[in-house]
Amino acid sequence: MPFEFPNWEQVLYRAWRLRRLIAFANAIPFVIFALLGLVGLNSLTDSVGGLLALTVVHFAIIAAHAVLFPNATDETLTVAILLAAFGLIMAIFPVLIGLILCLGLGVWAMMWGQVMLTNYLGSSEAHDPETTARVKVKAEPDAVRAFFPLRPNSIRGQFKCGPADAKGAFPVWHELATVDIFADTPAGEDGVLDKVMSKLGQDGADLTDRAAADTGAKRDPMQEPPSFWAEVEIDEPAFQRTRLFFRQSSGEEEESSVVEHRFKAKKGYVVVSETDSTQNYPKGLSASMWLNDFQLDGLIYLRELLENTAPKSLRSAHRWSLLTLAGQWFALKNLGRAGEA
Repeated sequence: MPFEFPNWEQVLYRAWRLRRLIAFANAIPFVIFALLGLVGLNSLTDSVGGLLALTVVHFAIIAAHAVLFPNATDETLTVAILLAAFGLIMAIFPVLIGLILCLGLGVWAMMWGQVMLTNYLGSSEAHDPETTARVKVKAEPDAVRAFFPLRPNSIRGQFKCGPADAKGAFPVWHELATVDIFADTPAGEDGVLDKVMSKLGQDGADLTDRAAADTGAKRDPMQEPPSFWAEVEIDEPAFQRTRLFFRQSSGEEEESSVVEHRFKAKKGYVVVSETDSTQNYPKGLSASMWLNDFQLDGLIYLRELLENTAPKSLRSAHRWSLLTLAGQWFALKNLGRAGEA
């Protein structure tokens, strides 16, 4: 999926859905700048007016990043940490040296910081969280009941379910939107890729075929090992309990979570309630999912599909980040030079 600028409805939705992330991320540089002002290390923040001015600046930067790259939570947090770090650098070193350090180390620090943050969140202490979200859906109760929970031989947005086995378990493939700097670019319109491929000749054609296969253009995801397995344990008109687990090649099962869906029909709509009880999940990842309202956004994504409304959910958005977008720009620049050579 290519990078796309959001429309105003998507901007408002993303800003509200990511309100926790934006508030938390802005608190990081705000606290650092305020402390620097209190101890007299930063002349810009030793007054209320100066601190407010810097707060407006870093709020705009962080909020804009979150809205433009709604599925890059770790990068948004990294941007906030780097803004605070740059404030420290500018306070310790002379202005010119501080600017050189910030500009010279910025890209490297962005990549390194994001890797470190992702590793930290994923390796944090495990716990057994239970979360609940609700959404109103304007559709027939039977259609809502059939669409929201995972069921054998069905497609539920990004989830594709296969047939159930003799024990009632069925495979589930979770297909997320991917980022590919060559497949998701209009570069071919100005002939950049065409020029390079023509110079490569048959090798270029082979390369294009391999790239297409790698990005999913020539593969059937249901021919690959499933993302996880599911089993419907309780199936009632207004309630479904589904067990999710991983199945090893040896046949052993590793429990993942239990998801319960409740349906309450109202006049003109249905209230869908989803409770997710997960086992042995890192606390850092739970915090990250809380910051971007992950569970509620998933229900809204399914509602968009069922009601056939304009997509606003984070699930329906691209998965580009600032770094991948910059990587695409540099890659295409280099391809352009190769095409001119």
